[in-house]
Amino acid sequence: MRFCNNCGFVLAIAAGLCAGTPAIARAQFVFVGEYIDFTLTDSVFHVAAVYRFANAGAASSTRRISYPFKDDVKEIRRIVIVDVRTGMNIPFEPGGNMVVFPLTIMGNDSADVLVRYEQQIRKDNVYLLTTTQQWGAPLRYALYTLTASSKLSIAGFSYEPDRWEETPTMKKYSWTKADFLPLKDFVVTLKEGK
Repeated sequence: MRFCNNCGFVLAIAAGLCAGTPAIARAQFVFVGEYIDFTLTDSVFHVAAVYRFANAGAASSTRRISYPFKDDVKEIRRIVIVDVRTGMNIPFEPGGNMVVFPLTIMGNDSADVLVRYEQQIRKDNVYLLTTTQQWGAPLRYALYTLTASSKLSIAGFSYEPDRWEETPTMKKYSWTKADFLPLKDFVVTLKEGK
C-alpha cells in the first residue's frame, strides 16, 4: 500500500493513554501498526507516518495520544495530523518535546492517523520508536522506508535495512518488522560534512 512519497505508517507514540483509565479499558484501545516514510534532503529530515489504532470494545472510545519527539517541539516544523478516513485535520496541543491529540474510535473499529513533520537535518537523525513499549504490546507490523539524497553520506543505521537500492540521485532503504517491540530508536547517522 503506497500513500505518497512522504507518507507512512508508524507511531513511536508514547501511549499518552490516560493515566487514570483502568487497565481493562486501555487494553481495548490498541496501537496495531505503523508505516513510516523518512526522507533526508540536503537540509531537512521529513517524517510522514500512518499509524493504525483499534478499539476492540463495543462502545466508542476517545483517548489522548501523546506523540513525542527527540527534540523540543519548537524545533519541529510543519506538524500536520490527519484522520485518514475523513481527511480532516486533528487538532493538537504542543508542549515540551511532544504534541497531544484526541483520537475517537467507534466500537469494534479501527482508525488510521497520518502524522507529518520535518526538522533540520543533523549528524544523528532520530525517530523515537522505544516509546511504543508504553502500549504494553508489540506492533503487529511496522514498515519503514528512507529516501535520501545521493549527496548525503550515511555512516550507519540503528537497524540494518532489509533492502536498499541506489540511483544517481537518491538512495532508498526499507525495513519490514512483525510483532515488533522496539528496544532502540530509529537513527540514521550521517558522516561529518554530510
